[in-house]
Amino acid sequence: MACSFYKHFMATGCGLLLMSVGTLQAQTGKGAADTLPPVTADTIITIGKAQNRQRIDILYGEKNKTGLVQATATIYTGELTTTPASLYAYALPGRLAGLYAQQTSGWTFTPTTGITQQEILFNIPNKASVGRTETTDNTEIDFTLRGQDPVTVIDGVQRDIFSLDPETIESISVQKDALSSILLGQKSSRGLLLVTTKKPQQGPPQISLTAQSGWQSPLGLLDPLPAYQFAYLMNEALINSGQAPAYTKEQFEGYRNHLDPYLYPDVNWQKELLEKSSLLNRYSLNVTGGSKVARYLVGLSYTGQQGMLKEGGNNSYNTRQEIKRYLINTKVNVDLTKELNISLQIFGRIQDGNQPGAGYLNIFRTMLGTPNNAYPVFNPDKSFGGTATYTNNVYAQLANSGYIMNNDKELLSTLDLSYKLDNWVKGMWFRGKASTSVLTSSVINRSKVSPVFRMNATGTDTSYTQYGSPVSQGNNFSITASGQFWFYQASLGYTKQFGRHQLEAVTLFDQQQTTYNFDLPSKFTNMAAKLGYNFADKYLLEGAITYSGYDRFKPGHRFGVFYAAGIGWNMAEEPFIRDNLDWLNRFKWRVNYGLTGNANMGYFTWRPSYSDRFQSYGYGVNNTPLNGVYELPLVNENAEAEKAHKFNVGLDIGIFNDRLQISADYYRDEYFDLMQVRGRSIALIGNSYPAENIGRNRYTGTELSVSWQDALNNFRYFINANGSFTGSEVLFMDEIGRRYAWNERTGQRVGATFGYIADGLIQTQEEANSSASIAGYTLQPGDIRYRDLNGDGVIDQFDETNISGNKPFFFYGINAGIEYRGFNISILLQGVENRSFLLNSWETQFEFGALNRTGQLYNHHLGRWTPENAATATYPRLTYGFNNNNHVSNSTYWLHSGDYIRIKNIDLGYALPQSWIKKLKLRQVRVFVNAQNLFTHADAPYGDPEVYGKEYPIQRVINTGINIKL
Repeated sequence: MACSFYKHFMATGCGLLLMSVGTLQAQTGKGAADTLPPVTADTIITIGKAQNRQRIDILYGEKNKTGLVQATATIYTGELTTTPASLYAYALPGRLAGLYAQQTSGWTFTPTTGITQQEILFNIPNKASVGRTETTDNTEIDFTLRGQDPVTVIDGVQRDIFSLDPETIESISVQKDALSSILLGQKSSRGLLLVTTKKPQQGPPQISLTAQSGWQSPLGLLDPLPAYQFAYLMNEALINSGQAPAYTKEQFEGYRNHLDPYLYPDVNWQKELLEKSSLLNRYSLNVTGGSKVARYLVGLSYTGQQGMLKEGGNNSYNTRQEIKRYLINTKVNVDLTKELNISLQIFGRIQDGNQPGAGYLNIFRTMLGTPNNAYPVFNPDKSFGGTATYTNNVYAQLANSGYIMNNDKELLSTLDLSYKLDNWVKGMWFRGKASTSVLTSSVINRSKVSPVFRMNATGTDTSYTQYGSPVSQGNNFSITASGQFWFYQASLGYTKQFGRHQLEAVTLFDQQQTTYNFDLPSKFTNMAAKLGYNFADKYLLEGAITYSGYDRFKPGHRFGVFYAAGIGWNMAEEPFIRDNLDWLNRFKWRVNYGLTGNANMGYFTWRPSYSDRFQSYGYGVNNTPLNGVYELPLVNENAEAEKAHKFNVGLDIGIFNDRLQISADYYRDEYFDLMQVRGRSIALIGNSYPAENIGRNRYTGTELSVSWQDALNNFRYFINANGSFTGSEVLFMDEIGRRYAWNERTGQRVGATFGYIADGLIQTQEEANSSASIAGYTLQPGDIRYRDLNGDGVIDQFDETNISGNKPFFFYGINAGIEYRGFNISILLQGVENRSFLLNSWETQFEFGALNRTGQLYNHHLGRWTPENAATATYPRLTYGFNNNNHVSNSTYWLHSGDYIRIKNIDLGYALPQSWIKKLKLRQVRVFVNAQNLFTHADAPYGDPEVYGKEYPIQRVINTGINIKL
C-alpha cells in the first residue's frame, strides 16, 4: 500500500480530539475556549475562513449551519487560490469529503457536444451526457460523488463551467444526500457540486490585482530504450518467435557506438519534441464597491497556457501548442425599493487554442510508438527521414504540418429578482430567475502532410526514396459545436419566526431548455414544494417533494414524483448537556431519506427510426455490394427515469467555540430501474435490443472530516483531514447465464474488472507442458501462466473472475497550514487506496506495440524473462507481434495497484507589513510561491498512477505571483 493512513484515520481523529481537550483544560482548568484569542474569518487565509462561516449554501438558497440536516462539505476562496492551475477544478482533489477527483489528462481539450452522434443513433445510455445542461468548457478531471457524476450548479443555475477565476468564487460545496438535491427532480440522484460566486460589496471601490507565472513539467514519462538495446531485444523477440534476427552484429555496433547518424540513427524523440518546462501565466483584476442602493462587481482574467510540445521549424505562422482564455464576470445589484431587489450577472468567455496541424495528441502518441532507430530526423539533404514502414516523420508532424486553431465563445446572462411581500403577509417573499447562454465552438484547419525520404547509400552514391506525397487540407473552417441554454425559475416562500419556532415554506417552478447544434430542444420541468421547521436550533425537520419531467421520454412516461425528508437533533442544546458541558457547541444527529431520479435517455429513442446513412450489403454469388437503409436498434416505449432510494445518517460536532469540528456520515443508496440492455436476449431477429429499466446497484460508504484551528497571539494554525470509503455492489443486471459462480458479475463491485488470474511466469518446459493453455497456443518458458479455475485444461471465458476485488475504495486529504506575522504556509496531501488499474496501453506497455510490430521499447522491457534472469524477471519473454497468451490485457499480471499519496498543493506567502504599504495607499501586498503535484509516492511500477499509457501526462507546476489590493 502507498500509505496505511486509512487504518489509523479514526484513531488520529480521536487522538486529535482528546489532545485538543486536554490542552485547553490544562490552559484554563475546564476548557473554556473563550479565554483564547478569537479566530475570525480574516485571520487564517485558508481553512480558517471556512470554519467560522455560520451560513451554508444549499441548492437555491442558504441556511444557518446549526439548522442544516443535509450532508455537505464546503471550501472557500482561500483554498482555491493557492492552486496554480488553469481551472478551479484542479483545486478540488483531497479537499471535500465524498468527492473523488481523478485527473485523466494533463491538457484541457476543446469542448464536446455532450450527446454524441453515436448515442443518438444507437441509444447508448450515458450518464455523463444525459442531464448535461450546456456545452461549456471541458475539464480533464472525472468527478464522482458517492459513485455518481455530480451536477454542477453555479449561482443557482446548472452550468458546466470550470474556467471561473478562483478569486471570483466565494465557496464550493458538495451536497451529497437526497434532501440536498431533491429539487433537481430527474437529476436528483447524482448529487451536487455547488459553486457560489462572490457578491458585490457596499463601500468605496476595492481593487484586487493578481499576477502569477508558473512552469509546468510532465510527470510519469517512460524512458525509451536507446537504439542498440532496441536492436538487441528485437533480435531476441524474433528468435523467440521462430524468426531470423533483423540486425547484424555490424548494425548493432553501429547503433551502440553511434557511427553514423543517418545509417544508424538513435533519436530520443522525447528530447526532440518535448520542452523541459512550459509556461502557465494568469492575470486577474477584480473590482467591487457601490452605495447602499446599487453595488457592482467586475472581474477580468487572462490565462495563457503552453503545452509541452516544442515549436519546431521556422514557420511564419504559430504552431505552438497553447491555450489563451479571456474571462469577464460582472454583477450589478440594485435595491429599487426596500422590498424589490434586482441583480444582473453577465459572464463572457473567449478561449483560443492552437496546435500543430497533425494534432498534439496524435503527435504525442506517435512519439510514444516510434523507436529511436526508426529513422533520422533529417537526411543529409535536410529532407525529413522516413521509411516504407514509418511514412510519417514525427518531427515533421510537429514542425511542418501546418496548424489548427480552435475558438470557443460563450456569453451568459442571469437576471435575479427578489421581492419582499411583507406588506401583504409578514415573512412572505417572491423570487424569480432567468438565465440564458450561447456557446459556439469553431475550428480553422490549415494542416498539411509532408513526404518522407529514405536515404540509400551504395558506395559513394546516395539516393533517396520518397514515401507519401505532400497533402494540404487547405483553409477549412467549420463550426464544431453550438449550444443555447435557457433557465427560468419562480419561487414563492414564507419564513416566519414564532418565538423559538421557525417555519419555512417554499414552492417553486423551473424549466431548463438546452439545444445542441440542430437537435430539437431538450426540456426539464420541475414543480416542487419544501417545508422546514426549526425549534431553537435543537429539533429540526425538513421535507420536499418534486414533480419532474423530461421531454425525451414518451408522453405518459415523462413525469414522476420524487421526495425526500430529514430530521435533526442537536443534543448540545439540551439543558442537561448545555449546562454541564459548556465547551460543547454542537452535537447534532442528522437522518434523511429520499426517492430520487435520473433521466438517462437518448435522443427520442422511444420512436422507431432508420439510419440516414447507407449500409453496404452483399448479395448473389459474387457477394455484390448493395446500399440500403437499415433499422436502428429496437425501441423501448416504456422507458422512464432511473430511481434511487437514498439514506443518510450523520453527526456534526463542534467543540471549543468551533475550534474543533467533526463531521461523520454513513450512506446507503440503492439505485433501481437502471437503463440496461438485457444479457439473455437472443440475436435471431438481426437487430440490437434497447436499454430497459431493469438494473439495480447499491452504493454504501462512510465519510469523516476532522478540523482544528487555533490562534496563540500572532501564531495561527489549522489542520483539516477528511477520508471517504465507497463500496458498491451489482444487485441485478440480467446477465447471460454463467456456468460458474466466479464468472458472475451480479454480486460484484460496480465496474469490477474481470479477467484471468496470473500465477507468475512459467520457468521450465515441464511446467509449460503441464499448465493449462489458451486454445491454439503452445506455452513456452517465460510465458504467463493463468489459473485454470474450472480445471478443464483450457484457459477461456470460464476462467474469468473478478480480478480487481470488492474492497471499498478509500480516498483522503490532509490540509494544514500556519500563519505568523504575515508569513503563511499551507500544504495539501491527497491520496487513494484500494484502487487498481490495468497497464495495457499498446503504445507503451507491450513490446513493439504488439499488434502493429513497429512500436518502441521502454525500460520495463529490460525486465523480460530469459533463462539467465528467470528468477527475477518482471516481464514475460519477448515475442514479435501479438502474443495470444502474454498480451491478454485483462489479467492480474497487468493489474497494478493505483494507490498513491501526493503533495497535491503547497503554498508559501508573505504579506508585507502595513507600515510599508500604507504610504502607497494600498490595503495589502502579498507575494507567494505555490506548487501543484510536487511529489508523488505510488505503488505503480512505472508511470503516473492517475494518467498513464498513451494519455497526455499530468503536469507538475511551480508558480510565483503577487497580489495587490487597493
